[in-house]
Amino acid sequence: MSLGHGGGSNRPCRSGNDRKSVRFLRTSEAVLPWLWALAAISLITGLVWGFFLTPDADKFASTVKIIYLHVRRL
Repeated sequence: MSLGHGGGSNRPCRSGNDRKSVRFLRTSEAVLPWLWALAAISLITGLVWGFFLTPDADKFASTVKIIYLHVRRL
């Protein structure tokens, strides 16, 4: 007598959640390399911009870089 399998088959039961998990894993495997590349490009762009393209501070010359973030006040 086998427990957990319906009808005595040797295949495990596949529920809707299992199929969704498989679909999610396939999708994430396809998308993840692109996201890593986008993250690396964004990091490198931000570092280059912050170190080389920002203006020098008035009193400290290039020893301290000031990066302004303008946020609209509500």
